Amino acid sequence: MNWCMQFWRARWPVTDAGLKAMHFSRVIAPWLMLAPLVSLNLMPWLVGDPTVAGEMADSGWVVAGMWPDYLAAWASMALLFLGLMQVRREGWPLTPLHAWYGRVVIPAASLWALLLAIYWNLRQDGSMAPLPYLPLLNPLDLTSGFVALLLADLWRLHAGNATADQRRIVVRGSMALAFGWFNLMLLRTAAKYLGLPYRFDPLYHSQFVQAMLSLVWTLCAFALMRYAVRKLSKPLWMIGAALLGVVVLKLFLIDLSSVGSVARIVSFMGVGGLMLLIGYLAPLPREAEERRMKPDALSGSDAGKL
Repeated sequence: MNWCMQFWRARWPVTDAGLKAMHFSRVIAPWLMLAPLVSLNLMPWLVGDPTVAGEMADSGWVVAGMWPDYLAAWASMALLFLGLMQVRREGWPLTPLHAWYGRVVIPAASLWALLLAIYWNLRQDGSMAPLPYLPLLNPLDLTSGFVALLLADLWRLHAGNATADQRRIVVRGSMALAFGWFNLMLLRTAAKYLGLPYRFDPLYHSQFVQAMLSLVWTLCAFALMRYAVRKLSKPLWMIGAALLGVVVLKLFLIDLSSVGSVARIVSFMGVGGLMLLIGYLAPLPREAEERRMKPDALSGSDAGKL
């Protein structure tokens, strides 16, 4: 294919659209074919005998389930990492369209990887029986980590040309995605160790899960508001305060329904104690700045008196 492109370009003029079409057939189309080829052919190649595959499935191995899809996604993301490296080097096979790949093709593919990871996080529990479930080290969380690294590498490529507003949007979007993934990881872990299916209704009616979410959200709000006080960032503090308001609303609308349960008592006591800490250690940044300025003002006035 590379020889054909060079032969064609040496004898006939090639427009920008024609060059992109050639690159689609040489680079993009094989990349699009990689995931289904790996997913459809990996397990038969590994197992070999269909009888053995059936026996493994009967014993609890999910050989025909998500493993081929995970490995296919990992292979596709590995090629995207190589593509970003070649965009920086302006190297083969992306030249002379390396700028187009870095600006359009690889961001679109990274967005696909992000949407796929979000869908899997919502639908899959990350378990691969009979292997034990390990938080953060299961295939689903590893896939989420690879997507995060891919997006971070892509951001490094474009960060130099980003405005302050774009940087702010990227940071806050990353925080929202990380917060969502962290909650889903906790729900998967709770579902696995409590013996619950990873579905909305069983998790919603679990008193332990509701208490866990209340405490975790309050801790996240405390960490965000404390960080906002250190950076004197009122918008970040307001985001933490909004999350804390959601926790309070959740306590009265959901957690109160489990009257007399230990989980409800722990949830209310834990959230109440953390709210007291927030009031003392993470006040509104304007008030925190005033507190910092008062000792300096007092020391200045004392020095004047002396």
